[in-house]
Amino acid sequence: MPILFLDMVPHVARAIEVYKNRFIAYSLGNFATYGRFNLSGENGLAPIAKVWITEDGSFVKGKIISAAQKGAGVPEIDINHAAAQKIKELTEADFPESKILIDPEGNIRYIQDQF
Repeated sequence: MPILFLDMVPHVARAIEVYKNRFIAYSLGNFATYGRFNLSGENGLAPIAKVWITEDGSFVKGKIISAAQKGAGVPEIDINHAAAQKIKELTEADFPESKILIDPEGNIRYIQDQF
């Protein structure tokens, strides 16, 4: 019997979290598109997640590199960090208890409980 996979990604940037010391990006949207897509506003965000992990996969730190799709959907680095700011906003709204800190340049830190 064939297996059917459906693309359930929302094609827009979403929140991130660290769950059981593992980094999760719920959606980074579309990095590059073709054809006649609406790339205005948040539809044009094209974030890149750079993540540092330990050998066992535990999250150490990360960075959201903001890019935006311009013209025919070709991404360009965004010096205003709009994608990082949007992901920060969504993360704070979706996971208010989160211990993830995202600074204005997109650097991600995770504050673990210290005992």
